[in-house]
Amino acid sequence: MNAPLKATEVTNDIATARLATMWEGEAKLYQLSEEVATVSVVPLRPMVVTDHIVVSSVAFDFFPDHLESVKQTYIFPADKHGVPMDMVHLKGSIDGSLDHHRAISNFISQHMKMEGSTDG
Repeated sequence: MNAPLKATEVTNDIATARLATMWEGEAKLYQLSEEVATVSVVPLRPMVVTDHIVVSSVAFDFFPDHLESVKQTYIFPADKHGVPMDMVHLKGSIDGSLDHHRAISNFISQHMKMEGSTDG
């Protein structure tokens, strides 16, 4: 049996600086413990194989008179420098919350489901 998939935050100055200029809100680069074929939220979109993801959480006011900010934490496949390989977010992304750990947990759960469906 394979070890469970894990995500570890990449903390190097180049990736951190690039993410700060490319993204609004809080964006972090994570390295996965193995390469995975990512699954987009758009059906039939080609999978991207990577061992890095960017997780971006942002709150914004959709309408000026809106009482509450719209919150989302989205996951994107990325290269080792934090450059997105596709700008369509991946399964595991969440609306209504600014929570990197929950989004990563969802992403890993989606990956495990997909892996389980190909085993037998």
